[in-house]
Amino acid sequence: MQISIFGAGAVGLGLAAYWMEMGHKVSVVSLSGKGRNRLSPDAILTSTGRVAGKWPIALAAPN
Repeated sequence: MQISIFGAGAVGLGLAAYWMEMGHKVSVVSLSGKGRNRLSPDAILTSTGRVAGKWPIALAAPN
């Protein structure tokens, strides 16, 4: 399933990690553009704790 999440804050990225761990494709939209600062330069979402792993993530943000 393809899932889009609007908001790249802690909750949005946490949901993205959860859905990707479940095998879904996830796109995250950062309306403010600040969300790209929370990801590694190669657009890898890293999560630790109950949902742990590293996933490539599609992030859309304004220039």
